Amino acid sequence: MVRRNIEPQLGKFDLPGGFMDMTDTTIEESVYRELHEEVGVKSSEVSELQYLGSHVSPYIWMDTELNNICSFFACELQDKIEIRLDASENSEFMWIGADDLPNIDFAWNIDRQMLEKHFQEAA
Repeated sequence: MVRRNIEPQLGKFDLPGGFMDMTDTTIEESVYRELHEEVGVKSSEVSELQYLGSHVSPYIWMDTELNNICSFFACELQDKIEIRLDASENSEFMWIGADDLPNIDFAWNIDRQMLEKHFQEAA
């Protein structure tokens, strides 16, 4: 999880991610790009990319509510990777488990729901 250093939802926790760019040819490519931008993880440090699901979720952008398609992925990371935050977007990083979910101030409820589903399916 990352703590947002920007609005909307400044100071709340979020999953690393963002919007698909016009230059991304696949959704997986955007996942790798966002991981690199937000936490400094290179695509070569990622394995077992697994699609978890997609949901439509409202998102406020420049005072306009948009219906945003959120796609969620899980992956495995190589041992001993270094997390390098983009401080302009995120102020903190933390690893979490299923037991941590009730204590996290989530920016988006859909993140909590997808993590609950992921942890239940992994158990």
